[in-house]
Amino acid sequence: MQTATSGNDWEKSTSLQTWTYATHSSPFADSVLNPRNSILKIARAQYLSDTRLDFSLKNSDADLVLKPRLIGEVREGGSGTSSTAEGYLSQAFGRFRIRPDLTATLGRELLTWGPANFRSPSNPYYYDSGKTRPLEDVPGVDIARIDWSAGRWTSTVGFVSGGRQNDEEWRQSSLLKLAYRGNDFLVGGILSKPRNRRSFVGGYAQFSIGDAWLLYGELSSTTTSNITTTSSTLPAAARATVGTIGAAYTFEGGASLGAEYLHDGRGYSRAAQAAYFSAIEASLASSQIAVDLRRGGQSRLLGRDYLNILLQSNLQDPSTYWRVSPTVNLQDRSRQLLLYGEHSLHPRIALFGSLLWSSGGRSTEFGAVVRSTATLGLKIFLM
Repeated sequence: MQTATSGNDWEKSTSLQTWTYATHSSPFADSVLNPRNSILKIARAQYLSDTRLDFSLKNSDADLVLKPRLIGEVREGGSGTSSTAEGYLSQAFGRFRIRPDLTATLGRELLTWGPANFRSPSNPYYYDSGKTRPLEDVPGVDIARIDWSAGRWTSTVGFVSGGRQNDEEWRQSSLLKLAYRGNDFLVGGILSKPRNRRSFVGGYAQFSIGDAWLLYGELSSTTTSNITTTSSTLPAAARATVGTIGAAYTFEGGASLGAEYLHDGRGYSRAAQAAYFSAIEASLASSQIAVDLRRGGQSRLLGRDYLNILLQSNLQDPSTYWRVSPTVNLQDRSRQLLLYGEHSLHPRIALFGSLLWSSGGRSTEFGAVVRSTATLGLKIFLM
C-alpha cells in the first residue's frame, strides 16, 4: 500500500505478507559427516510461518526504511519435536540527501551489487547474496556510509560494524567502493579492511551486448578461509583468488538462460578433499567437524571449481515464476538441482514450491549431508 504526496511531504509505502510452508528433508543415511543423522539431528519435517513487514517513508530530503521479520517454526524428527519463534530487523536505515550528489546512510542495509547468481566473489559481506535460496530473507549489514556521484562515477566510503548474519571476520571493517557506468557496461572496485586482518580487494564488470546478452565477471583477493570450522584438517587462512565469469541470454518472451563458472582458491584441491573425508572417517572429532560445516550454511563451499546454470521465466510476469538451476562441483562431480516455482491463485494469495536434490558419493560435497529438501506453501499478501 502506497500513499503519494507532493513537495517535501512524506510518501509512505507499506507491505505486509506471510509465507506459510512445510518442508521435508531426507538426509543421506551413509553420510560421512552425519551418519544415520546421529550428529546434526536434521529435522525430517519443518512447518514455518514467516511474516515480513516492509515500511518506508520518503521525501526529497530523506528515505527511512524499516523491515522487521517474525518467524515461527515447528520441527519434527531428528531430535524430537521442538518449536521456536524469533523476531529480528532485516533492514532498518535512514538515507539523507545532503546535496544532489552526496548522500549519507546509517543503519542496517542490504549491501549487494553485480549480476552474479551463484556466488559474488567481489563482495566480502555477501559472498552468497541469497539468489540461490528463494525462500530465505537476506538481512542487511550494520553500516554508516557516504555516497558521492559525479557524472558516470559513483563512490562509497563506509564502515561496517557487523550484522545479523555477517561473517565474524568482516565485523568492524572499513569499505571503499568505486564504480563507473558507461553506455553498455559497468565496472567497479572494492577495498575492505577488517580490524586486525589483511585487506580484501575485489572488482566486478558487466557488459551488455544488444538487448539480449549480458557478460560479467567478478574477482577478489582475500585472506579469509572459506570454511568455518575449528578442525585442524581444514586449510589455514591464506591469501587466495576467488573469481567468477558468467553469461546470460534473455529470450524475446522475457525468460533467460545463464551460466556461471566459479573458482574459489580457498577451497580444497581434489586430493585435499579426499584426505579431508578420510580424516573425518578416522577421527573421533567428526561430530564437531560436521556441526561446524553445517553451521557454515550453503554459502560455504568445500571445493574450488563449480558450474552453475540458471534457466528462469520472465521476472516481470505477475502471475507465474519458475526457475531450474543445476550446480556441479567440477572436482568431485557431485551435483545439486534446484527447482522453484510460484503461481498467483488470487491477487493476495500465491502458491509456491521448491525441490533441492543432491547427488554424489558419500565423500563428495553435495553427497555429504542431505539428499533432498522439498517445500510447499502459500504467500499471503495482507497489505
